[in-house]
Amino acid sequence: MYGDLDTSEVASGGHSRGSIGTFDVADDPRLETTVHVAGGSSDGNGPDSLRNPALHIDDEDFATADMERDHTRTDVPVWFDILDGTDHVLATRKGRHVITARLRWRLADENSAAPGTS
Repeated sequence: MYGDLDTSEVASGGHSRGSIGTFDVADDPRLETTVHVAGGSSDGNGPDSLRNPALHIDDEDFATADMERDHTRTDVPVWFDILDGTDHVLATRKGRHVITARLRWRLADENSAAPGTS
């Protein structure tokens, strides 16, 4: 893999507490985007570190209030999706197609993976 990875466009993401950790590094200038799954910032300050567009995916029953608050306080474009019929544990698995499409669009410049495109 050495020499095959484009390190000029990278992302960071996490589930639950990993999402909170992702807020901690979101202001790193090397990151093109961040992915936050079922984990909003407990103190409400997570959005302050976002510098690039982000993806927020949430379940129906656990961290939704924190995620919704973070979404409304964010100054950068955010794709926010609450997955119907899922719980906290399965949010990443059930959202993997959205996560993959988002990363391919943001990092690999694949416009066909962008929401709303064909």
